[in-house]
Amino acid sequence: MYHHFINGLRYVYGLGLNTLSVDGTGITADAQFGVDVGAVSDEDLYLAISPVVATTGLPVYYMTGAGADWNRSIVSGFSARTFGGTSATRLAYNQYTGGAWQLTQVPSNDFVLYHVFATTEKDTPMISVMGQEVYATKRLAREGALTEIQSIVVVDAIFPEMRPIATVIMQTNLSYASAINAKIVSTDDGDNYVDWRSETVTRSVVSTSDHGSLTGLLVDDHTQYLLADGTRALSANWAAGAFGITGLKTVSFASEPAIGSSGAAFNWTLANGQQQNVTLDDDTSDMTIVTAGVGPNLYRLRVIHSGASRTIAGAVVSGGVVRTPGGTALTLSSGDGDIDWIYCLFDGTNCDLGVIDLDMLTWT
Repeated sequence: MYHHFINGLRYVYGLGLNTLSVDGTGITADAQFGVDVGAVSDEDLYLAISPVVATTGLPVYYMTGAGADWNRSIVSGFSARTFGGTSATRLAYNQYTGGAWQLTQVPSNDFVLYHVFATTEKDTPMISVMGQEVYATKRLAREGALTEIQSIVVVDAIFPEMRPIATVIMQTNLSYASAINAKIVSTDDGDNYVDWRSETVTRSVVSTSDHGSLTGLLVDDHTQYLLADGTRALSANWAAGAFGITGLKTVSFASEPAIGSSGAAFNWTLANGQQQNVTLDDDTSDMTIVTAGVGPNLYRLRVIHSGASRTIAGAVVSGGVVRTPGGTALTLSSGDGDIDWIYCLFDGTNCDLGVIDLDMLTWT
């Protein structure tokens, strides 16, 4: 009697879903599935279950009224039903509202679950139980599967002995060609259906070893992790150790402030932007790098030559020292209309200055 009251019906073998055409266009075959031969046990009673072909369908069960009365619907060839029982309506879901259960039409293009159970029913031991929620995405539907199974097994059991086998995700739209205006879709993990056969299921609890079946996967309560959408910033320096970060994209800038014409002397004020430009219109221009209000970073200056043989004769940094490769003056291009890129690697006080060799850069 212990197994009867605690474990209920136990899965033995088989009963996988077959002949599924998932993620199709909505033709008849896209809304059907079959069940393999298999067996369950009720205490010491072994119950063999015959296979069900995809074109037969399973009886569909759902609740109505404040008393949660169970109803059975037969839809030839399918294991789901529409709201009105005809092809003029979309799939139904079993909604609990206002203290009572009812059938409600699933919104167009939304998703609903249908749960496959093995039972001890004599003539049709394999049944389909209508889902109790609607979902905007199949990922949400996949997450809701465990919650719905728990509700059916622990709270609203149809039969004294029943065992969840699978859950299929269905999408509904009146444009689909099947008689129930639906198609079966794959899970967000790419599986044809949610498989409960290897999970722990009793009359008091439904547990899972499948991470995708856990509830709360979309709840952001693990703040120690970065988010895929990039909305959580690092709270400290990130050490990559012996590894690098691959797949990085080039840096982009919303704007490139223009310093204007250089004249005999000009200021490169780093606070005005990480990338700026200046037009050299004097044979020899002096440059002062103004660092007020900025911290250590890499800054770039696009130098546009207005005339031939333009040079930057000298460079100073406010409150610090300018360091150049070899301690020599910067070597720029000499042609009218040429463009050079100057970088300033600012350490908070001093500036390492150089000309970027464009031949060494890879543009993507």
